[in-house]
Amino acid sequence: MCGIIGYFGEEQALPILTEGLVNLEYRGYDSAGIALQNENGLDVYKRAGELSALREVLPADAPATGGIGHTRWSTHGEPTNANAHPHTDESGEVAVVHNGIIENCDTLKTELEDRGHTFTSETDTEVVPHLVEERLAADESLVEAVEHVVEELSGSFAICVVADGHEGIVAARKDSPLVDGPAEHGTFLASDVTAFLEHPRRVSYVQDGDVVHVTDDGTTTYEDGEVVDREVEEIEWEAEAAEKGGYDHYMLKEIHEQPQALRQALSGRVDEMKGEVDLEVDLPTEYLQSVDEIQFVAAGTSYHAGLYAAELFEAHADVRTSVEIASEYEFGSGRARGGRSWSRSRRAVRPRTRSPHFEKRISRARGRSQSRTPSGARSRARPTTRCSSVPVPRSASPPPRRSAHRWRRWRSSRSTSVDDAT
Repeated sequence: MCGIIGYFGEEQALPILTEGLVNLEYRGYDSAGIALQNENGLDVYKRAGELSALREVLPADAPATGGIGHTRWSTHGEPTNANAHPHTDESGEVAVVHNGIIENCDTLKTELEDRGHTFTSETDTEVVPHLVEERLAADESLVEAVEHVVEELSGSFAICVVADGHEGIVAARKDSPLVDGPAEHGTFLASDVTAFLEHPRRVSYVQDGDVVHVTDDGTTTYEDGEVVDREVEEIEWEAEAAEKGGYDHYMLKEIHEQPQALRQALSGRVDEMKGEVDLEVDLPTEYLQSVDEIQFVAAGTSYHAGLYAAELFEAHADVRTSVEIASEYEFGSGRARGGRSWSRSRRAVRPRTRSPHFEKRISRARGRSQSRTPSGARSRARPTTRCSSVPVPRSASPPPRRSAHRWRRWRSSRSTSVDDAT
């Protein structure tokens, strides 16, 4: 995850872009960079490390009123000055910032090298300015060049492009977030509203496949080469909600704000006197009863929250629930490997990741003592991935449908009886 920002308008771009990168620093802090669009060309500044390292090389003042910025969480290449964004073509006349992953970058890079291009970084992003350079050399406009280049890219991306001799910023997105913010003194582009919330209160969310051109006249949006209008929304929440609020970093802030976040989530939705809960979810009862499986797709701490939520859904709703790491979802999609199909018997054969505490409970239920290492210390239980902790004997037919707790007791009794018999 990276953060990108662009500004084109009447005010000096450098302080605006720098302020935006501070607000986007939660999206990446391996390196940062800025490209300013001047009358005599592009000025590019970038450094590995946190934003403070970039500040050391930025000029005290710059007249440019347009530019792009980037804060990086590295995926392709180490966090170095060469791998930091913005990336340029060999002439330095095209600069690009990018959030996402270009999956076919190796193929594109080989083709470009065969045509005489030289690369200076290890990133997937660098293919983009070289491809744009070729299109501009063929007398295409910057908008046309970006439209044609994104057709060659596979993967997820949000890009902002500036070029010497071409007015404004051209941006495009596929699967990665990008938002457009019109203000009185100019127009913003960013990965997240938080990048520029101190300025405009109105935003337009760039749609998948859109190409937008930001100039002094505002934003023009193209879909399949045709000009389209996109809805503009008012932002009602305050910038303070997205800032660190005096904490050293965002994770610490999120930890301490959990009680308040839970209270706000429950406020107005739980009636303690009547014992009723209104989640404002308008789904037909027939649809809810027809659900065979709930899938949580998440990463990081959200993944662990999903594991806990899965236990709750299965214990209280008796619905099969799986949790997948987001980066692996495409390859598994919550389904078992080896050609096995899901069974209606839920927990008995459903593959899933079990926590060490859950494994210990299962072991105790089966009457097994915890194993010890040769030195006498307790061995640590390790979670198993996509395999049932307690397989049900083939000869045993599970009951038609039971609550999660009754099902555990039945399974434990069956497993114990089989062990005793053997």
